[in-house]
Amino acid sequence: MRLGVLRFYKTDPVPVLEFETLVRVFFADGGTLEQLRATLGEVETTARAWMNELQAMISASLHGPYEFAKRLPINALALRFQLDYQELQADWARWATDGRLPGKTTKDENATRGAFNPEVGRVSMKSNRPLASTWK
Repeated sequence: MRLGVLRFYKTDPVPVLEFETLVRVFFADGGTLEQLRATLGEVETTARAWMNELQAMISASLHGPYEFAKRLPINALALRFQLDYQELQADWARWATDGRLPGKTTKDENATRGAFNPEVGRVSMKSNRPLASTWK
């Protein structure tokens, strides 16, 4: 197994991050507005459920014996990314449904256009979770 791991790290990685929902959103004009809303709602619900599950894993590791105690620093790196990625998805889905879909009233007539302008409609994706510092 060690040899396989060494080969894995010697290869040039091609970063890939897939999010199938973006494909669905890109082709949303082929479906209905209700389908798009349902997809975005499912994204938010699923992401928040994953966040709760990941937080439970972190909490369990801090209280009592943890099976992978020697791997805490590595696990902290991976879990922090996963938590932030799930939060990004949930926040994005909420942002997309809050007055940016056609057929829904909004106070800001330029809400959809604002998604493309960094000065208008900016969404903060900063995380306030001190995950890395919590895991010692």
